[in-house]
Amino acid sequence: MFERQQRKDEAIEWLGHAVDTPGLTDTDRFETLLRMADLLEQTGEPASALAVCLELQADAGDYKDLAVRIARAR
Repeated sequence: MFERQQRKDEAIEWLGHAVDTPGLTDTDRFETLLRMADLLEQTGEPASALAVCLELQADAGDYKDLAVRIARAR
């Protein structure tokens, strides 16, 4: 909802909460982290986006060409 309303800071905050939701599938968690990284990049926080991608890579390997995204961000 916040993302659709262009309230990106609130969207990032709630995606951070959503990542820790009990019972969340790995795929849903991975997708949530990717969305968070996208929003962090859009709000001018590339270092934070990179940190999220590195966390995701530790858990998911090269999920959706994550290694390419990380290489671009460095």
